[in-house]
This record gives sequence, C-alpha cells and structure tokens, in this order.
Amino acid sequence: MVFHPNKSGLITNNSRSPIDGKTFAKKQVLVCSRMPDVNTKFSYLDYHGEHLSVSARLQKSYHKKICQDSALVFAVPGLVAVGVFDGHEMQGELVSSFMADLVIERLADTKDDSPSEALLHASSRLAERYRRATAFDPANCTGGTTAMLVFLYPDGRFEASSVADSALYQCNHATARRFFNYDQIPVRGQKALMPVRGMKLAAFRAYRNIIRSYVGIANQFAMETASGILAVGEKLVVASDGLTKNLRIFIDEDSKRITDASGCDDIFGIILNSDSSPADALLHAVNARISLTAYLSDTKLIGKTTAILPVDDDISIISVTRNK
Repeated sequence: MVFHPNKSGLITNNSRSPIDGKTFAKKQVLVCSRMPDVNTKFSYLDYHGEHLSVSARLQKSYHKKICQDSALVFAVPGLVAVGVFDGHEMQGELVSSFMADLVIERLADTKDDSPSEALLHASSRLAERYRRATAFDPANCTGGTTAMLVFLYPDGRFEASSVADSALYQCNHATARRFFNYDQIPVRGQKALMPVRGMKLAAFRAYRNIIRSYVGIANQFAMETASGILAVGEKLVVASDGLTKNLRIFIDEDSKRITDASGCDDIFGIILNSDSSPADALLHAVNARISLTAYLSDTKLIGKTTAILPVDDDISIISVTRNK
C-alpha cells in the first residue's frame, strides 16, 4: 500500500508501505513506499509535489530468481527521502528490504534526523529484525547490503549518506556530476585503484564495505556523506550499481587503461536526449545495452577511447527534479 491523499499526484504500481496509518510522529505522510513488493519483476512510482517530483524504477535481473535490490520513497511536508539498497550474497534481498523498512520506520517516528543517523539507527536494529523474521541466527548469514539515502528539502538543499557503491548524480542542462568514491576499494587499509569493470571481487570479498545482517565489531562499515543544492530544473539521480555497470567508460587510446569511470557524460547524454523522466530514460538505455550481452564476451570498444561491457543485474533508479 502507498499513501496518496488529496490528489498528491502519485501514480504507483507494485510497491508497498511497511507501516500502516497515515500520520506518524504528528506528520502528514504524503508518500510511504518500499519497492519491490513480493515476487515482482518491475516496480515503479511517480510522485509530483509542489517543489520536487520523484520517479522511481526497480527492475529484477533477467537471470536471477529473486531481486536483491530495494528502494524507498518517503515524503512529508518539507522533506522527501529516497534510498536504494543493493543486497549481496546469501539472503541479501532480506537484508536490503529490512534496511529499507527500518529506515522508513525511523523517518516516520522521529522529527529530526539526518541520512547518516537514519542509516546507523536502522543498522543497529537489523540483526533483531532479521532474527525475528527468519528464525535464523544473523551470525550464520553472510548477506549484506549497500545503502544510499538522500534527504531533499523544498529550497533545493539535499544531503546524502552512502555505504559502498551506489551512485549519486546531479544533472543540469550543461553537465552531470557524480558524488562519492566509485573507482576505489579499500584493500588492507590502503586505497587501491581498480578497474571498475572486469575486476575480480572474490579476492577482496573480506574487505567489502557493506552493512551485514549481524551486529558487533564484525559489522563495521564506512559511510560517506555529501550535500549540495538543486537549482530549479536540476535533477538528482540515485541508483544501484545495476545502472553504473552499464555506463560507458573512457580509456586511454594507447595504454587502454581506464581514464574516467564516472559515467557522467553518458548519464548527461541519455537524460538530455530523452523526453521521458530521467529514471525511464536511463532504464531504457540500460535494457538496450543488456540485450547485447549475449553477443559480448569482453569489453566492447566504441571508437578509440570509449568502452562498455553490459552487465545484467538488478537495477534501482530514482530521479528527483526540482520544480520551483
């Protein structure tokens, strides 16, 4: 169930609210949604508010049995919160969905918070929620999730907190900017530049920076924060790595080493040349590229300095546009 009172401009399908009731902590809740609902291949939500409009799309990987991504959209007067959570490993889909639900519960229950505080509070309750829902000991589950949570305000301000490799882009009529580290992973305390595509994660699995289903010292994770201001007409794109894996990268013509893996030019071009919402335009572009996967066995060169390797994965994309 999704709340859509008083002609709020909400159109939704296959999403649900983890909380019953329309008023929490004396708040008027305009939207309260967590995607996907059970066993759905595709979920979408569009919300058009006075100051901010949101389009959310979530699509299951073609080859996976279950979608491990989760996404949330929560809106009250004065605040829009959006988030994506990419589950990993055994029962990662449960961890990502529980994190999304716990964040929504936190947002509904408190008057003042930040994205970092909401994520930390949710992660502290994750093991209890996991144990109660599955009857399994969280310590025996290797599952975990990435997390990206963004708060947006009517005056255009936004603040974001991120754990691991989900992406945040700010786009205007001339350019796109990507926030947070995206081409580095921590290896034994050091920063090591790694190719974004084709890298073998197995060797670094023990160092992956994700929120796991258990608590304690073993569940420590690093969190990055960012903030900015959206001008009227600008767009913010929040996405799991199902999007970024399928963006074009730039390589040096001679050495063939990656020179830019941000995806900014690709994101900008896709959004600029489409009349659809950014979320729809990006999902359409990714699906077109994934359709080529069966014909590609390695990185595909496009010209002398551009490459792409389509990868089929769960995809979560949320775009937010400032209206006024």
